[in-house]
Amino acid sequence: MNPAPTCALSSDPFDRALSIIDKQLPQLVQATRVPGVAFVLSHPATARRIVRYVGWANPATREPIGPHSRFRIGSISKSFLTALALTLVTKGVLDLDEPVLPRLRSWHLPAERCGGFDANRVTLRRLLSHSAGFNVHSFPDVHPCVPMRTPAELLDGADNLEHCLARLTSEPGTRVEYSGAGMTIVQVLIEDTLGVPYIVALREHLLTPLRITATSADPDDVKGMSLCQGHSGGVSFQADVPPPDNPLTPHPLNPIHATAASGLFSTPDDVATVCSLPLDACYGPAGRGVIRADLARAMVQDQCHGAAGETWGLGLLLYSNERGIVSYRHGGQRQSWFAHIEGHIAPGIVWVAMANADYLGACAINPIVASLRAEMESLTNIQ
Repeated sequence: MNPAPTCALSSDPFDRALSIIDKQLPQLVQATRVPGVAFVLSHPATARRIVRYVGWANPATREPIGPHSRFRIGSISKSFLTALALTLVTKGVLDLDEPVLPRLRSWHLPAERCGGFDANRVTLRRLLSHSAGFNVHSFPDVHPCVPMRTPAELLDGADNLEHCLARLTSEPGTRVEYSGAGMTIVQVLIEDTLGVPYIVALREHLLTPLRITATSADPDDVKGMSLCQGHSGGVSFQADVPPPDNPLTPHPLNPIHATAASGLFSTPDDVATVCSLPLDACYGPAGRGVIRADLARAMVQDQCHGAAGETWGLGLLLYSNERGIVSYRHGGQRQSWFAHIEGHIAPGIVWVAMANADYLGACAINPIVASLRAEMESLTNIQ
């Protein structure tokens, strides 16, 4: 196992990262014409956290983006799912390394969809590290008229979505393949084990203990908060005017039935709390009292054990240099939304960026992320 590096305590990386954000964010929001961006910078060692808001939550109503603004976070929902699963492992409710499929009651993988592979090798550790052998990168948005589907129905290809039919495509533990189906199986495991809907389990075991109040699967159920208006299309990063065949337009909020994998709404501040949990293990109290210290550290340790493909911890994509693992990250892009989280272990810095547009959001956020990444890598001091 490739160990996580020792953390070097310093407040200087925070100041240097903040100067990059303050310099580039207003310029890029103006240049790209993205409606709005929120950027959180966090340094758990010193409990420093600053949020920057630029632009509009809804340009049509001139509502500014701010602390009251919520975003669809797409696949970053998986970070909440992972943290919940590790909370339940901490409590002894789940086990990282026992076979998962025999424990499920509401869904079963038919033998003809096992591909000749050993389904008993599917474990929670492998599901969370995308090395359990399942297909289905992600489940699509659906039309509002489509009835809400259960996780089991999604895994069985509901609404004639043959490409969303969950099956084993490789021997568990031998290859890494990003899988929304695998994460949905984790949702089924949690619901079947606890006997309550996923969002109830999430609220009871993770959100409430962490004092997270603005995250849910419903866009309208948090008092005093409002959902940003998502947008699609827009100006090219190099262009001065929007192309006439691809104007920036408000996009309707289509439902996502894969709640745990990509269906949550949240704020950058809430997401920063969850995505800082691995760094909390460096500085204590580990996992903020909800996740055992060794499990919080395992989020940023290689869990794929030589499997072909990318290197994943528990729920987080890992990046290394010759001295070991140096950072983790995850993205969350859906139609009309863009989000990114990243943590750098030695400097102890985490950032979360969200925009209420897909292409333009990427154009505004990615250059800042590149600058921050270069700065953190220059400061990395692995002991």
